[in-house]
Amino acid sequence: MLDCCIIGAGASGLFLWLHLPKEWKKLILEQNTSPGIKILLSWKGRCNFTNLRASFKTYLWDQTTRVHQVLGQFWPQDMISFLDSFSIWSKQEDNGRMLLESNKSKQLVDFLVQKNQENLTQIQYLTSVSQIQKTWDFFTISTSQGSFQSKRVVIATGGMSFPKVWGSDFVFQFAKDHNLSYQSPAPALCGLNTKEELSSLSWSSVEATTKLFLDGKQVYQDDRVVLFTHRGVSWPAIFNASLWLGYFDPHFTKKAQIKITIPGHQITKRLLSYLKSYLKAPRGLRTYTLTLSPTSLRSYDESKVMSWGLNFAEVGDDFQLHKLPGCYVLWEALNITGKTWGYNLQRCRSSAFVCAKSLKED
Repeated sequence: MLDCCIIGAGASGLFLWLHLPKEWKKLILEQNTSPGIKILLSWKGRCNFTNLRASFKTYLWDQTTRVHQVLGQFWPQDMISFLDSFSIWSKQEDNGRMLLESNKSKQLVDFLVQKNQENLTQIQYLTSVSQIQKTWDFFTISTSQGSFQSKRVVIATGGMSFPKVWGSDFVFQFAKDHNLSYQSPAPALCGLNTKEELSSLSWSSVEATTKLFLDGKQVYQDDRVVLFTHRGVSWPAIFNASLWLGYFDPHFTKKAQIKITIPGHQITKRLLSYLKSYLKAPRGLRTYTLTLSPTSLRSYDESKVMSWGLNFAEVGDDFQLHKLPGCYVLWEALNITGKTWGYNLQRCRSSAFVCAKSLKED
């Protein structure tokens, strides 16, 4: 009998386990061949592990007022100090992004795995979970490698994004099995396909102010880089706009518009040629607002995370399910999604810290 079993050896799972009592019998079940896949992918392998600007405004979820109460118990500076205490140094880049000084995500993954080993946590790879059932005061976890029994279970799986690294809909199947409320997900932090033909601008970029409108109402604004592609637009400002679009109108039932205000010094010859040829823009532009009509979000293959998930109202402030005591839900499985550039990795570690504190007090 395990004291605690976690589903997923990702950013939440690895951080959670190193905070649990050493004497506990602990097991992490991971369907990949190695741990921390999304950490390794973070910011092209440089590990954008948190963001100093994290606040309730940088996340979307169904109970916004609880963000500081819950995630505020372990905020960005706490993560930075934690790594500093182990001589893992970090550095600040633009827009509050914090990256490892080494520029190597593997440094953080190796550290987390090492600390879990020192804490006598076992990790079993190539093990996918099909069902979790509670009998009396323990859980039975059915997997591709047999069944396990545990006093406590933590679901720290990713969502449906990045299927190439085993993204799945497990949390939604679990929610159906246990009558838990959730919202159907949509790809998030991804590019947008547009009605307009932009192939002549493909792979050119501009620093601009990007605004998202739904039925004429502005729902999001960002001042960062936009990349034009042969199918539409991409890069940070668009990634964040896609999150708001997928959250508020995942089925495109409203009239969506992206307005990109481009300052004069960013209007290159290539962009000016496009504006004149296709939009009949006048000469001597100081600024120009390009209005685009999104037609769809890019696929889960390209999305960094998913919007929506298991409703946050289903868990308490310790991330324990109200309807299934002893079972906790973290990470992308929950309906909490942050902007790009470190907010989501901070989200998972904040939730893991709070959950670990509760488990130790259990």
